[in-house]
Amino acid sequence: MDFDAVFREELEELGARRARARARARTPAADADASPENPPENHPENRDPAPADDLIGLCFSGGGIRSASFSLGILRGLHRWGLLRTVDYLSTVSGGGYIGAYLMNLYRRGDEAEVLASGDRGRRSEPPGVKRLRGMSRFVTPTQSAGEWLQALLVIVRGTLWNCAVFTFLAVTAAAVGAFLLDADGRWIFPFPHGIATFTAVAAAALLLMLSALRARLPSGGALLFVLIAAGLTALVDGLPAALALAERHYATFEAIAALSGLVALVGSGALPSLSRRLYLLMARLVALLLVALLPVALFLVLLARFNAGADPLTVALQIGALALLPLLAVVDFNRTSLHGFYRARVNDAFLEGQAPKLSDFRGQRGPLHLLNATINAPRDPDPRLRDRRGDFFTFSCLHVGGPRTGYVATEAFEAATPGFDTASAIAISGAAAAPNMGNYTDALVRPLLALLNVRMSYWAPNPRLVGQRRRGGRAWLPYLFKEITGDLRSDQRLVNLSDGGHLENLGAFELLRRKCKLIIVGDGEQDVAMSFGAIAALVRLAQTELDAEIDLDLDDLRLDARGLSRKQAALGTVRYADGSVGRILYLKSTMTGHEAPDVAYYREQHPGFPHESTADQWFSDDQFDAYRCLGEEVVDGLFQRLGYAHPADLDLRPDTLSEHLADLAVVLAPTARSRAGDLTAQHDQLQQALMDDAYAAYRRQLAPTIHAAPIADADLHELAPIVMMQLQLMENAVESLGLVDVRSRGALANRGWMNTFQRWAQSAAFRRVALICLPSFGANLSYFADVALGLGTRYTWRPLPGRRGTLALVESATQAPDGPGVLVGVAEHAATEHDDDALVVTRLAMRAGFDGRDHASGRGLSLGVDDQPDVVPARLQRRPRRAVDDDLFEPGQP
Repeated sequence: MDFDAVFREELEELGARRARARARARTPAADADASPENPPENHPENRDPAPADDLIGLCFSGGGIRSASFSLGILRGLHRWGLLRTVDYLSTVSGGGYIGAYLMNLYRRGDEAEVLASGDRGRRSEPPGVKRLRGMSRFVTPTQSAGEWLQALLVIVRGTLWNCAVFTFLAVTAAAVGAFLLDADGRWIFPFPHGIATFTAVAAAALLLMLSALRARLPSGGALLFVLIAAGLTALVDGLPAALALAERHYATFEAIAALSGLVALVGSGALPSLSRRLYLLMARLVALLLVALLPVALFLVLLARFNAGADPLTVALQIGALALLPLLAVVDFNRTSLHGFYRARVNDAFLEGQAPKLSDFRGQRGPLHLLNATINAPRDPDPRLRDRRGDFFTFSCLHVGGPRTGYVATEAFEAATPGFDTASAIAISGAAAAPNMGNYTDALVRPLLALLNVRMSYWAPNPRLVGQRRRGGRAWLPYLFKEITGDLRSDQRLVNLSDGGHLENLGAFELLRRKCKLIIVGDGEQDVAMSFGAIAALVRLAQTELDAEIDLDLDDLRLDARGLSRKQAALGTVRYADGSVGRILYLKSTMTGHEAPDVAYYREQHPGFPHESTADQWFSDDQFDAYRCLGEEVVDGLFQRLGYAHPADLDLRPDTLSEHLADLAVVLAPTARSRAGDLTAQHDQLQQALMDDAYAAYRRQLAPTIHAAPIADADLHELAPIVMMQLQLMENAVESLGLVDVRSRGALANRGWMNTFQRWAQSAAFRRVALICLPSFGANLSYFADVALGLGTRYTWRPLPGRRGTLALVESATQAPDGPGVLVGVAEHAATEHDDDALVVTRLAMRAGFDGRDHASGRGLSLGVDDQPDVVPARLQRRPRRAVDDDLFEPGQP
């Protein structure tokens, strides 16, 4: 199954989930009014079959329990502000999968309130799910008892012993072969020249024939012919004298061998066509059985007899017993001897409450569709694109399992082909951080050591492309151990090697890009002490090379200053997909701004590495867990508080209003220039000195709150531009350095003096009128602050132009005085209409250069109407942006 088919089924599942969500939100009165013309929300006619153009995805990064704690805070924040219910996909990697699976299991049981409920105390509330997760923040060894540590140690030792047994047996076999070929005095038993070379050539030919028989296919003709001819000539030249000598001493034996050779030649020649193939396969299997099963035993017994002469019976019995256990090495499941089983059990107990549901059980359930991301290791894959990154994408969901290289298979079929596989297994695979093969992070020198010491959290899974095909014989595990050691891994093998999704892409966002989500919310809780944003850099590169998608995301405000703090904790960027569609990416980062809650700030003082403590620390204390969780909630709260919402009840967030809120976020999260921040007090003193100039005496009186000054004449306003520019510069620096875009910062007692100063300025009519002209020279954050906090935003209204009949003027004015003086930005001439309720027909329209017919403060389009004629039906202005006034005309008669 290819990705297109997978995506179609996912869209059907998402459509059904959306319909069920609407049905739950529908009131009983609305259901009572249902009819054939107005079916209920859960009716198939109301199902959204293909919501591909407005998909919303949420992803959580890797990072173990640190990322899980931070992601939990983000989840609770998004739920509190009403954004979580709009999410279609939840894509997780490694530690992000812990909390993702925990949430989905609660959705499955209908108990999501156990972790998402806020209560009366907001993020400080403690629903049962949060308390339980805090108690499991040391999930590797929850009770820290000696028994748990001993169990973990025994798992490592057990696998190491199995590996040592394999290689010890191979070493003993090689020694036995050597002992068999030496006489009692240690001399080579073949007296003819080049005996070692002859034996090696003949043995290689025999081994090649045996392997070809076992694999039920011959090697390439040229290779087979070359080996057989070389071995035959060598044996003829060097071995003929010895063979004749041996034949004289063992005439009867060689006579039987000759007869058997004749029979083999007769069968192989095709003289007996009906028996040739069957006998050939039977003989090949018999030879293989002798070589594989009996030869090692014989060699072992030879070695035992030669070096164990005179040993007591108990020692011999133990040695023979050890030999009897050796066949287990060929059939043991290496997934069971690795760390996967231990890790899976811990994840299941901590985040699935020991239930271990099947992954397919989540089909048709509530909540977003969960994607668990892993990496398929394929350093020897024939695809050259995998040469450097050594792996590719692999996902688990309730619908499908697989990736682009292996294809996809239904999850139920994969579970049937993989006994013991469940949701906990998928989480453990997605978080298999330590393994011999780790995608981008593979070290060829360290790989054999990790394999031999059993540092193997990776998983051998059946290839989705081969699931359902009939398999001949059992599964031979021993060759895959050597493949893991040598890195001989490909995506077309019967078993594929899977490890942590972060070994390729650590944010989980790539699969959301593949699905062309309209909005992608990224929760990044990875360890990034230097704030270098390596995960985002990898995502940008993979999106460009794999999907031909372009990500534009400015992260400068998230970088650390000299105090180790960031200006912001979020950034909003755009994604341009290959088909021309555009999406948004909201990036939430675990970083500090200095405005955090006291307990979070105190934890950082005590632990300077916060919030980027080592991923190796998987044993979180209670205060450590709470610090990361509260930080995640504060990151989300800060987004909406920047928009001016002090409480979630003040926000009406719906899918149809989401784009408007994103437009507002784009303003408050717009990148700022760090160089604008300076010494505010010194800058204010300079401004005060400038205001003392006699030229600003009248303006100075206007700025005084207790003096009723006469208005300043319009002709004198231009002289105020320099001083108003100084005021706005000081205001912008204060907004950036004090975070006054955030409603919490504006209400802080420490910032009250600055807010009073700026509000006093805004009461001056002269300041408002001049600031209206000067504001476009500053950044978007200042314009937003002036609009929201001071009421200095611009509004556009159409008014009759005095002295010109049939002409309207588009006037740009301040928010506080929409009917007052303003700036002329457009003129429209219209034809007379027979009735007042007819729409105006524009015959000529001229606009200020660069004006595109939109209110940039609100993001809404402008309507053409007359303030003193409320009965006139507005006609939408459809403008072509950035055209000169002379060229920017509509054709006559165009509405």
